[in-house]
Amino acid sequence: MINQFILYVLFAGTAAASNIGLRWFLSHIGLQFWLSICLAYLTGMFINFSLNKFFNFKQDNRKTIFQAQTFFILAVIGLIFTEAISHLILIQFVAVQDYLYGKDLAHIAAVGMVMIYSFLAHRYITFNGGIRYRIQQFHLNRSKIKKTSQFSNK
Repeated sequence: MINQFILYVLFAGTAAASNIGLRWFLSHIGLQFWLSICLAYLTGMFINFSLNKFFNFKQDNRKTIFQAQTFFILAVIGLIFTEAISHLILIQFVAVQDYLYGKDLAHIAAVGMVMIYSFLAHRYITFNGGIRYRIQQFHLNRSKIKKTSQFSNK
């Protein structure tokens, strides 16, 4: 798991750098902050998926399209987290807003925080059976626990 995390950090770092660089570029050509974050995040998501699919998480035998769908769903959740955290930082730390690179710092901090969620989500869901599989496993384990507790109560 450590090796996967190190590779994930490298690949996510590459994706994050492209994400942040593209957001900076788009913001400086006049796109609104929120739209710049969304477009940059989608680009970083594509880079992150491709690198991790082909070089890091190879144990899942599902078709690439299904992995991409799961990755997209979990990445959109990550986008929502990134947007929310970026704006919360700007709102909570008024000094950051006044700082020349306040939006950049807020965005970088949010991307770093979301990277932890993303690693865990993609390792245990995207490249490990998918969402449907994880839900089935949850229900299967839950029913085993109920059966075990029923027998122990008798």
